[in-house]
Amino acid sequence: YNYVCKYYLDGFGLSYDNALLINSDNIPLFKSKNRKTVFPDNVVDLTLRFRDAENDHEKVQQESIVSEARRRQNFESPTSIRKKKISNKKRKSYRTTLKNQ
Repeated sequence: YNYVCKYYLDGFGLSYDNALLINSDNIPLFKSKNRKTVFPDNVVDLTLRFRDAENDHEKVQQESIVSEARRRQNFESPTSIRKKKISNKKRKSYRTTLKNQ
Protein backbone atom coordinates (compact mmCIF):
# COMPACT_ATOMS: atom_id res chain seq x y z
CA TYR A 1 0.00 0.00 0.00
CA ASN A 2 2.64 2.55 1.04
CA TYR A 3 4.88 1.56 -1.90
CA VAL A 4 2.05 2.06 -4.39
CA CYS A 5 1.10 5.41 -2.86
CA LYS A 6 4.65 6.72 -2.82
CA TYR A 7 6.07 5.44 -6.10
CA TYR A 8 2.99 5.25 -8.32
CA LEU A 9 0.36 7.71 -7.16
CA ASP A 10 2.67 10.41 -5.78
CA GLY A 11 5.58 9.53 -8.07
CA PHE A 12 3.56 9.83 -11.27
CA GLY A 13 1.15 12.44 -9.93
CA LEU A 14 -1.86 10.13 -10.17
CA SER A 15 -5.12 10.85 -8.36
CA TYR A 16 -5.99 8.94 -5.19
CA ASP A 17 -9.67 9.33 -6.15
CA ASN A 18 -9.15 7.09 -9.19
CA ALA A 19 -7.25 4.36 -7.35
CA LEU A 20 -8.61 1.16 -5.84
CA LEU A 21 -6.26 0.68 -2.89
CA ILE A 22 -6.12 -2.15 -0.39
CA ASN A 23 -4.11 -1.74 2.81
CA SER A 24 -3.47 -5.29 4.02
CA ASP A 25 -2.97 -4.09 7.60
CA ASN A 26 -6.64 -3.05 7.73
CA ILE A 27 -8.14 -6.31 6.46
CA PRO A 28 -9.89 -8.27 9.21
CA LEU A 29 -8.98 -11.94 8.97
CA PHE A 30 -10.35 -15.03 10.75
CA LYS A 31 -12.25 -14.03 13.92
CA SER A 32 -11.32 -10.35 13.33
CA LYS A 33 -7.61 -10.98 13.85
CA ASN A 34 -5.14 -8.78 11.98
CA ARG A 35 -2.40 -9.81 9.55
CA LYS A 36 0.40 -9.44 12.10
CA THR A 37 -1.32 -11.86 14.49
CA VAL A 38 -2.24 -14.47 11.89
CA PHE A 39 1.03 -14.25 9.92
CA PRO A 40 3.62 -13.12 12.52
CA ASP A 41 6.60 -13.89 10.25
CA ASN A 42 4.96 -12.20 7.22
CA VAL A 43 4.93 -15.58 5.48
CA VAL A 44 1.70 -16.69 3.83
CA ASP A 45 1.73 -20.40 3.01
CA LEU A 46 -0.62 -20.62 0.04
CA THR A 47 -0.45 -24.42 0.10
CA LEU A 48 -3.01 -24.13 2.93
CA ARG A 49 -5.60 -23.45 0.23
CA PHE A 50 -5.19 -27.04 -0.95
CA ARG A 51 -4.00 -29.08 2.02
CA ASP A 52 -5.20 -29.82 5.54
CA ALA A 53 -3.91 -27.63 8.37
CA GLU A 54 -1.49 -29.44 10.68
CA ASN A 55 -2.20 -27.43 13.86
CA ASP A 56 -4.49 -24.74 15.29
CA HIS A 57 -2.34 -21.87 14.08
CA GLU A 58 -2.33 -23.23 10.52
CA LYS A 59 -6.11 -23.62 10.76
CA VAL A 60 -6.46 -19.90 11.57
CA GLN A 61 -4.12 -19.08 8.68
CA GLN A 62 -6.09 -21.37 6.36
CA GLU A 63 -9.44 -19.83 7.29
CA SER A 64 -7.94 -16.36 6.81
CA ILE A 65 -6.55 -17.19 3.37
CA VAL A 66 -9.81 -18.73 2.17
CA SER A 67 -12.00 -15.91 3.49
CA GLU A 68 -9.72 -13.24 2.02
CA ALA A 69 -9.67 -15.00 -1.36
CA ARG A 70 -13.47 -15.02 -1.33
CA ARG A 71 -13.61 -11.34 -0.34
CA ARG A 72 -11.17 -10.31 -3.07
CA GLN A 73 -13.05 -12.32 -5.67
CA ASN A 74 -16.17 -10.31 -4.83
CA PHE A 75 -14.19 -7.04 -4.65
CA GLU A 76 -12.49 -7.59 -8.01
CA SER A 77 -15.54 -8.71 -9.96
CA PRO A 78 -16.15 -6.47 -13.00
CA THR A 79 -19.57 -5.45 -11.70
CA SER A 80 -18.14 -4.46 -8.32
CA ILE A 81 -15.35 -2.37 -9.85
CA ARG A 82 -17.74 -0.63 -12.23
CA LYS A 83 -20.04 0.32 -9.35
CA LYS A 84 -17.15 1.76 -7.33
CA LYS A 85 -15.39 3.67 -10.10
CA ILE A 86 -18.08 5.00 -12.43
CA SER A 87 -20.16 7.97 -11.35
CA ASN A 88 -23.94 7.93 -11.96
CA LYS A 89 -23.62 10.25 -14.96
CA LYS A 90 -20.90 8.12 -16.51
CA ARG A 91 -22.82 4.94 -15.61
CA LYS A 92 -25.83 6.10 -17.66
CA SER A 93 -23.55 6.88 -20.59
CA TYR A 94 -21.83 3.49 -20.17
CA ARG A 95 -25.18 1.65 -20.23
CA THR A 96 -26.29 3.53 -23.35
CA THR A 97 -23.03 2.62 -25.07
CA LEU A 98 -23.51 -1.06 -24.17
CA LYS A 99 -27.09 -1.09 -25.49
CA ASN A 100 -25.99 0.43 -28.81
CA GLN A 101 -23.26 -2.15 -29.40
